[in-house]
Amino acid sequence: MDNLFKIRKDERWFAAVVAVVLALYNAMVVVRYNEMVASTERWFTWKFCKNYELSGFDPFPYSILSYWTPEYNVFRHPLFSILLYPFYLLNNLLTAATGENCALLVMLLPIIAAGFYSMIFLRRIFEELVGVSRACSLLLTLMTFSFAYVMLAMVAPDHYVFSMFLLIFTLYVVGKHQVCRKPLGRFQTGLLYLLTAGVTLTNGLKTLLATLLLNRRKMFSWRFLLTAVIIPTLLMGALAVYQEEAFVKPREEQKQKAEILRLKHTKKKPRVITSRNGESVSELPLLRWTDITTSRTKTAVENLFGESVMFHTDHLLQDIWKKRPIFVGYSYAINYVVEVLLLLMVVWGIIVGRRSLLLLTALGWFSIDMLLHFVLGFTINEIYIMSPHWLFIGTLAIAYWLKNIRSKWAVATVALVTLFLFATNSFLLGYYLLS
Repeated sequence: MDNLFKIRKDERWFAAVVAVVLALYNAMVVVRYNEMVASTERWFTWKFCKNYELSGFDPFPYSILSYWTPEYNVFRHPLFSILLYPFYLLNNLLTAATGENCALLVMLLPIIAAGFYSMIFLRRIFEELVGVSRACSLLLTLMTFSFAYVMLAMVAPDHYVFSMFLLIFTLYVVGKHQVCRKPLGRFQTGLLYLLTAGVTLTNGLKTLLATLLLNRRKMFSWRFLLTAVIIPTLLMGALAVYQEEAFVKPREEQKQKAEILRLKHTKKKPRVITSRNGESVSELPLLRWTDITTSRTKTAVENLFGESVMFHTDHLLQDIWKKRPIFVGYSYAINYVVEVLLLLMVVWGIIVGRRSLLLLTALGWFSIDMLLHFVLGFTINEIYIMSPHWLFIGTLAIAYWLKNIRSKWAVATVALVTLFLFATNSFLLGYYLLS
């Protein structure tokens, strides 16, 4: 388990190709947005947000690297802004040296690093833990990258690529312990829980679930709970409260005062963003974000198993809070054929791999996401945005299918689907960013 981040000899060519591909994809983002970021003195404003549109991903990290202020909900993402602080310092140095805001360029460093190691550890999972051949592990890794919102997460300045990397890394570490039949230590668990929950709070539950399935009763000793759960939770809570009181509330008060002055001098109506949420379960603080009326059938076909895997050509990468309808249909039947084919491979993989503790762990994570987003309806209107949290679980299931069936036709089918997804999603993403 030492030197997990060291690139091995047999991984060097693969790693080099991944690095080059990620650099090329991110270069398209630089072409589209860097001038807007670099040339504006106080660019992170309503004007910039109107010009920035990348599906529903947020450009908040650019603001964090420019002025270092928490832009995300600090109770849902308690450590994310803090983890970006070193990059804020680097951006300050570069800005002082060049006279331009280099936030977009600096943000490429953590984005590419997270995407790079996501692919490295995912390939290791397929080859070392599932046991498929090296060729199949490469194919399955490429298939994962070819999914629309995995590809998009690796160029978007949002927290999803970091969440995806931390989940894949956690799954790899837990899987190695499962193979050795060795429980996860309390300090390892505490660090993994702190990082996964610190970037996205609900992902911390996945770390704890994986630890429970591995450690079983040992997880409930008071020493383990204190070190791995209670102390990290208190630390995240304290940091969230500090950020809320020191940065968020003062900023909100300034915004309210500025809005009052704007309305006083311009006589314009207050800015209102029309809600796209359906009817909620309750108006209580957390439950008011639920949605019980949005169609689950259309959501599953067009967004959950559709948009997350294949971009729709109509309303390409538009934001539902701007112009995109909640549901968009595909123009060609082939898209639905590929969607059904992928789903069948995943289901078959789940059936044949149902005895694998690694797959059961991943499916437990998927169940948490589906309960939150699909059943309760949190952010169901753009559920595809959340898909980097679970898309790799689909290829994990397909890996068990390939291992079980051992057929050239099965490998050929996966290869054809991968080629179709990679070609169409790359073309559409490139067309959007470079047009």
